[in-house]
Formats: sequence, structure tokens, C-alpha cells
Amino acid sequence: MNGIKELRLQLGLSQEKLAEYLGIPRSSLSMSEAGQRCLPVKALQMLALLQQSLQSTDHKNNQRLAASISTTAPVEIQAALRNKNHELELEYPRNRLYAMSSRYKELESNHITAQRMLIITYENPEENRFWEDQKRSIYIKMKACNPEKQNLLLLRIQQMEKTNL
Repeated sequence: MNGIKELRLQLGLSQEKLAEYLGIPRSSLSMSEAGQRCLPVKALQMLALLQQSLQSTDHKNNQRLAASISTTAPVEIQAALRNKNHELELEYPRNRLYAMSSRYKELESNHITAQRMLIITYENPEENRFWEDQKRSIYIKMKACNPEKQNLLLLRIQQMEKTNL
């Protein structure tokens, strides 16, 4: 399938609407989608900017690209760009939540190991101090990603998702 047609369908636009936005006749767009004609440079630049915005994985870059797209763009284009922005906005806290959860599980396992080592009686007091220090250090790190903080972040993500609906 033609890249222009794929982009148009991804945006949910008719040929008429996209042609109007690009400032070209609908027949030119149709022929271009069929591979029978080349679009003017200005129209190709506008399409490239749209495609770049929809494929961007960087939130700030996507905001910059979306801002450079005319506010006279069809509602469907504006909605697609808002959805992409919102998706990218949510990506960071979701990744952070996953990292917190993984780190907490790892630390919890280390904490259990340190506790077990303390149960074993060591004749060497320095060894006991080492394991006490390890246990304290792990506990402090666990506070930064404990289940309560994970739940707060999850609630924030859910609120962000609701505001997009």
C-alpha cells in the first residue's frame, strides 16, 4: 500500500479532507496514492511533518512537531496528534512504575537474604555488623520504591488516562 494512503487512513481522513489540508486538488492526491503522480514539494513536506509527529517516540519532540502543524488542520489530524502526545506522556510514568516494581522485588529478595544471614550466628562481630549494615541499606532503598509509592504512581497514571477520554 502507498505510504500517503497509509498515513491518510491512519489519520482517519478522506482524500478530500487531506487534499484540502495540503492545498492540492483531490484528484492529485488520488493519482499520487495510485503512484501515477508526484505531489508538490510543499505537500510532501507537510505529509512528512505529520508522519514524523505520529512516529515520534520523544514527548518533547512530538510537542514541537505538533505545534508546527497548522491549527487549521482538520479535526482528525489534531485529534491524532493529541492522542499521540497523550500516549507519549503516559509512557514515562508507566516505565517508571515498571522499574519501581522490579527494583522493589529485587530489593525485597536481597532484604530476605540479609535477614537470613543475620539469623545465622556468626562468631565474628564484624560479620554481624556487615549484614546489619546491608539490611539497613537495602531497607532505605526499598522505601524509595515501596508498594505505596507504586500505588500512588499507578493512580496518577489512571488519572492521566481518564483525562484523555
